[in-house]
Amino acid sequence: MPLRLTIEAKPGRKFPSITVRGGMLVVAVRERAIDGAANAAIERAVAAWLGIGVRAVSIVHGASGRHKQLELQGVDPQTLSERLTSVSERTGDA
Repeated sequence: MPLRLTIEAKPGRKFPSITVRGGMLVVAVRERAIDGAANAAIERAVAAWLGIGVRAVSIVHGASGRHKQLELQGVDPQTLSERLTSVSERTGDA
């Protein structure tokens, strides 16, 4: 069963990153929000962060907004929770 993850998108950033702010995953990418380039970069970044294929990540809601809901295939809830905890601890938002 696929998991859903809500993120905040930050397109057009100088430094790409994945952090947590206010309890929400923030994905910053260099690509600008033009012709879906930022959305594709967000899917690639989240897939790499989780160690899954790019096709396993898709934006299912909020494609044109800053807050997006992603559907994740092949990720178990425990792995996702561990990754989120790791980012929270690293960014000081635990």
